[in-house]
Amino acid sequence: MKTIKILLAITLTLAMALTIAPNIRTVKANDEIHIKVGPKIDNIYTSKTVGEKDIKVKTSGRGTYTVGDDPTEYSVNETIVKIFKNGNLYETKTIPVNSEAVFKSVTVSYDKSDSFKVALYMNILGEEKNGPTRSFKLASEKISKVKVKATKISNKKVYLRWGSASGATGFHIYMGKKKVKTVSAKTTKTMVTKKKAGKSKFRVVPYVKVDKKEYKSSSNTVKPKKNEHKWKKKMKVKSYPYATCKYVITKVSLTGKTYTVTGYAMNSREWDFKRYKSLKIDLKVDGKKAFSKKYKNKNIKIKENKKKKIVFKIKGKAGMDLANGKPKFEVTEDPDWGIKNDSFKE
Repeated sequence: MKTIKILLAITLTLAMALTIAPNIRTVKANDEIHIKVGPKIDNIYTSKTVGEKDIKVKTSGRGTYTVGDDPTEYSVNETIVKIFKNGNLYETKTIPVNSEAVFKSVTVSYDKSDSFKVALYMNILGEEKNGPTRSFKLASEKISKVKVKATKISNKKVYLRWGSASGATGFHIYMGKKKVKTVSAKTTKTMVTKKKAGKSKFRVVPYVKVDKKEYKSSSNTVKPKKNEHKWKKKMKVKSYPYATCKYVITKVSLTGKTYTVTGYAMNSREWDFKRYKSLKIDLKVDGKKAFSKKYKNKNIKIKENKKKKIVFKIKGKAGMDLANGKPKFEVTEDPDWGIKNDSFKE
């Protein structure tokens, strides 16, 4: 019985060895590796960015080979992808077959083209075997120009606005020919406080740093505008079946902390207008509160179906950019024609 158990154990061991033997390859010193099929480069994609690029190499195919005079074909499950820049190895990635290698933030020259080569390799029994290659040239995208707008806040203060510049490291701000400020790439508006700023011309120049070297774009040259905003509105008074006397604002300006609000009271009724029981004017600039002012019992006499120009001087927040910002008024009126129990009021 003991002899039979030993024979069965030997038989099972031999069967297992025969089963796994095809997957085990012992290479002799003189065996030659014969590549049957190698991986392929399908496409190379590059990002349109400034100073550096992402490079994606899409591959397909599985490498197969034989060893020596053995006809058995073996396959490779990984592909080695190497990228060379100007003749020098830049980076190596090992990826599964039929996938893509992504090389992130590859530095490229700004003022000239760099030569690149992508090469595929197969790791066969510990040796790297050459596959296909593809060569191409790359250069950085250029940073765009920006358009600058300037508002004179005071003789010494100017508010600047401009658009973003993709890929820029930051912006240099020039007053005349002199650089007076540098801001980050995320900044698109700033206040410049300098002597005679209100009478000077300005530029905002995007720049980028590539390989420790700085490259500049350009911008328009602009002189600060007066800090005011105007609205073009039809000022014809229309008669309505309900009683209304809107205060329509056509212009606002700012000096220091004083806002000058110009508008017209539009008496759209066949009765002489007497007063505003209350008149509330709110102003926001770029979504920020500039002022809120409420008047009570504001006497304003206006003939029927006529308009009258009214100017208010209102204290508020200094430094707001009315000329190039986005001022938005909200006006609430409670008009009074001196009629008791007026049932026709809006």
